[in-house]
Parts: sequence; C-alpha cells; structure tokens
Amino acid sequence: MEEEFELEDIMNVDETTATTPLLSEDHNVNSIVSSSPTSYDVHVQQNGFSDSDVEYQGGNSESSEGERHTEHATSDLQTFMHLLKGNIGTGLLGLAYAVRHAGIVLGPIALFLMAIICIHCMKKLVDCSHKLCEKTNLPSLDYGGVAEEAFKRGRIECLQSRGHIGRKIVNGFLIITQLGFCCVYFVFMADNFQQVYKHFYGDSTPSVQIFMLILLVPVTLYCFIQNLDDLAVFSMLANVILAIGLVIIYEYLISGIIEETHHTGSGGDFNVDLFGTLSSLPIFFGSAIYAFEGIGMVLPLENKMKHPNHFNTVLFFGMGMVTALYISMGMLGYLCFGNNLSDSITLDLPGDQGLYLAVKILFSGAIFVSYGLQFYVPVDIIWPSVRDRLHPKLRTVGNYVFRSILVLITLGLAAGIPKLGLFISLVGSLASSALALIFPPILEELTFCNGYKDVGSVARLTKNICIVTMGMLGFVFGTFVSALDIVEAFEPTIATATVAPAPPINATDVFTTASMTTI
Repeated sequence: MEEEFELEDIMNVDETTATTPLLSEDHNVNSIVSSSPTSYDVHVQQNGFSDSDVEYQGGNSESSEGERHTEHATSDLQTFMHLLKGNIGTGLLGLAYAVRHAGIVLGPIALFLMAIICIHCMKKLVDCSHKLCEKTNLPSLDYGGVAEEAFKRGRIECLQSRGHIGRKIVNGFLIITQLGFCCVYFVFMADNFQQVYKHFYGDSTPSVQIFMLILLVPVTLYCFIQNLDDLAVFSMLANVILAIGLVIIYEYLISGIIEETHHTGSGGDFNVDLFGTLSSLPIFFGSAIYAFEGIGMVLPLENKMKHPNHFNTVLFFGMGMVTALYISMGMLGYLCFGNNLSDSITLDLPGDQGLYLAVKILFSGAIFVSYGLQFYVPVDIIWPSVRDRLHPKLRTVGNYVFRSILVLITLGLAAGIPKLGLFISLVGSLASSALALIFPPILEELTFCNGYKDVGSVARLTKNICIVTMGMLGFVFGTFVSALDIVEAFEPTIATATVAPAPPINATDVFTTASMTTI
C-alpha cells in the first residue's frame, strides 16, 4: 500500500478532468464529469476512485473520528515518510553552497526564517483546498485545481470567468520546476560520475557533457516505464541509499570540523565569512528556495490521509525535521570545506577513498531513480493534450517519442549549463519561488477575502503582501543574478576566441549598481 501511494501521488493529476495519462493505452478508464462547476461525479476504474470510494466531501463528511475513507488511504507515519522523501534531494546537498553566499551567521538564520514562511505557505495552501472543497463539494483538489477554483470564486470579477488561466499558470510553473529538477539531476549525476572516472583514469577524463550523453540511453529507457507501480522497489531502494549516504556525509563533516579545530587550536581557524554581501544574497535565495521542493506534493499527501485532521501535526513535525537537516547540512558543510567548497557536498568528498567514491555512485543512483519520478509530473500535465491530437493507432508510439523528446530537452539544457550550483539557483528563483512563496498568499486572499472591515482581514492582507513581495524580489533578482553569473561563467571561454576580449559581465557589480540606483 505504501509504495503504491508513494509513486501514485507524486503526480499532479487534473482532478476536474479525471484523466489518467500515466496508464498504458489498454487500461479501461471511464470518466464521467458533470458539466456543473459545483458538482463532482467521477467514476474511474483501475487506478482512479469513484464517488462511492470517497466519503469525505469538502471536509464536511468526515466520520466522528475525522477519518477519510479512500482506497489506499495512508497512515500518519506513511504520510510523514513521504513528506521527508519529497523534501530531501539535491537541494539538501547544495545548501552549503547557499550558506556560503549568505555567511555562516546570516545563512542559518535566513534558512530558518525561510523555512517558517514556506511551511506557513504549505499550511495555507491546504486551508485553501479545504475551503474550496466545501464550496464546490469536491472530494479533493490538486494545486492547479485550487488555483482554478480560487479564481472562479474570488471577489475579483475579471478572474471569475478565467479559472482555467489560474490552473494553466500553476501547471506551467510545475512543468518548469519539474523539468528544472531533471536538468539538475543530469548535471549532478554527470559531475559525480566524472569524479569517479577521474580517480581511475586521471587526466584522460572526458568532459561532463560526455557523461551526460552516456546517461541519455538509460535515463530514456527508464522514463519509458509507464506503470509507476513497477518503480516501487527502486524508490524503496533509493530511500535506503539516501539514508546511508547522509549518515556517511554527516560523519565526514563532523570529523573534519573536529580535526580542523584540534589542528588549529581552540576555536579553529575556519575559512568562512560571517556575512555574505548584498549582491550574493540572490544566489542564496535561489539555492535555498530550491531545497523546499515539496510544496507540490502537499495536497496529494493530505488528500490521501486516513486522518486528514492530523495533517497539520505531520506537516509541522516533518518539516521541522527537514529544516533541522537543511540548517545542519548548510552549516557543517560550509564550516568543513570553507569558501573553497563545490556546488554539491558529494563533489567535495575525498576522491581517492573507496567509501566516499561509493557514496558518490550511490547518490547518483538514488538521483537516477528520482529523475524518473519527477519526470512523470510534466508528462502527466502535457501528454493528455498531445495524445488527443494523435490518431489512436499512433498514441502508443507517440507516447514513447514524446517522453524521448522531453528527456532530450532536459539533457540539452543541462549540457548547455553544466554549472550545478548556478542551475539550482536559477531553477529555485525562477520557478520554486512562485510555487512556494508567491502563489499561496494570492490564493489565500482569493479564497478567504470577504472584505477588509476587521483587523484580522487587514493583518492577513498585510502578511500576504509581505510574503509575495519577498517572493517577487527573489524571483526577479535571483533569476537575474543567476542568469548573469551563468553568462559570466562561460565568458572566459568566449573571450579566448577574440583578439581583444571585452571585460566579462560581472553579476555582482550589475546587481550592486541596480540596488544603489533603486535606493
């Protein structure tokens, strides 16, 4: 039960159309959706659910014990484990890189504050889902569904007839985010395999793009798997690998810090900055917000809980542990490796010791599994519209071609920008900031706004304006600085082809000048 849910519910299924694009073509799926926007009458065979399966309707039909009766309902412990898994990945391994840009003092404090805001936004997204389910009598809503219903039932008249636009905007950012994750995974795997290869073959090591090309075939074949249940054993194995790998990494970081302290005397002499510069904060923001990648799975998790009234407890406890991991990994990694650290902790592990070479390989294997799981989200969103335009006889072949094209797109972007830290910051600033910080406050106002005649409504509006403003600043400046730093990273290569190279673009100077001009 647990693994079926884990692989099934990472999907962002369009609940108002009840399509199941992940099923193979011979599955028998019949969907009957009422034309009334306030009713929900869906009968899905195989992997779906019917209204007879769901007794919980919009939060008003819970039993006296607060139970939701759905097929494959999950326990509190199962939901907790899924929440941990959805928030622990490449973002965690890159948080030392983020802390380096904010400083050893400001970095952890900023991470803690960002965690509080992100968890608050997760909670508000669930509250919006409950409220809109009550209004529409729907059993559950995904992220895009919340946006659509909030547009329809908000007080802004021009948005009420454009609910589909809200869904498309959210789904668009989900596609960008998930494909961005897949690009980062390509860079991560290639970087680590390159280091392992270099240990055995030395200077004859090919470029990182060659390793990406080598990974193309297995990644593409892996993404051809259309039944997510077949990936259950791989997902479980990836969880075990991540747990073992994190224990080994923490042991290495702590041992390194203790050794440095003993070597230099009391207090140590660590090569770290207490505070980062103003111009480096956008990189910190993008890398940090990237790590909070689990907001897209909050609603699917809550929708499947046997005791949905326990979700807040699970959310706060689970994200509390995740926050502790984030802060400790960022601090310990920066203290251990100092300002010379790489984009990912695994790249700084010793390259001449078997244990740490094995960790690089194991983490790459776990990320390989994660690629397949993340890949299904854009497939689920995009493929139905592509499938409907194909002749029925061409849909099976078209599905494989479509998946291959998506994999090639992620490979092309990764090969063009093989800078792991900057890629993480770009994806975080461009897409994750919108999903985690900008959209939830806006949806809360659309859902709960009933005028601003009382202090509570004004306070809520003020709070949401502050969160959206922070998200927008991170979105604009984080994307801008990350893009300029990517250009700057390739500038030396471009300059060698010219007789009199122009000075490289310096994102730090540009951002500082822009900030001073604004002031």
